Amino acid sequence: LLSSTVSYTSTSSIGAHYVHRPIPSQPHSLSAAFPGLARTTTEKAPHHRQQLSANGSPSAPSTVPNAVSRVPIRQPISVGRATIVANRARQSKNPVLSHIRAVGIEMSNDLVPDFVLGASCCAIFVQVKYHLLHPDYLLRRIKEIGRSYRLRLVLCLVDTEDIKALVDINKIALVNECTLLLSWSWEESARYLETYKAYENKPPTSIMERPDEDYLSKLQDCLGCV
Repeated sequence: LLSSTVSYTSTSSIGAHYVHRPIPSQPHSLSAAFPGLARTTTEKAPHHRQQLSANGSPSAPSTVPNAVSRVPIRQPISVGRATIVANRARQSKNPVLSHIRAVGIEMSNDLVPDFVLGASCCAIFVQVKYHLLHPDYLLRRIKEIGRSYRLRLVLCLVDTEDIKALVDINKIALVNECTLLLSWSWEESARYLETYKAYENKPPTSIMERPDEDYLSKLQDCLGCV
């Protein structure tokens, strides 16, 4: 490249003369051509040198600018399941509690019945052998509850073949407008309690009769009722 050039300039209509003007040399780099851009880039985006570990592999930088912090994910709160409230003083050692698995169990000291299965349902637990030893126990417990609950259950565990005792328990439950449930094992007693608690808020349609709508079924139902 030439360091200078010759330009022809017309000064008058008679003569002309030549003027020598120097041409600036071209920059050898982008930073030399645009010094302001290079300075701004250097200030805003500093260069991070990659460090090498002892084995020669590139290691992660100790600090990363504008790092996004990890937000812990909150676990969903588990919804409490249905719970049977039991009388701690009377039923804490009852083996039937160990067989209740479908619903929860909560012990309470301020409870008159043995089990509370809902807002309007309670249960009294009694064994036939215990009734033979304490014949006044069941009647006294029913009177203690009174009319506080609309549905009062008498859950009786049949652990002896004394028919007279069963007749006496049935009479006490019937006279005092209680529902008598007989079970022959601890597991069966637990299933009764679980079922009443599970169906606490269920509509009665699940146990109601579902008649067929066809003509033959209606005819059979009509003739069978005569």
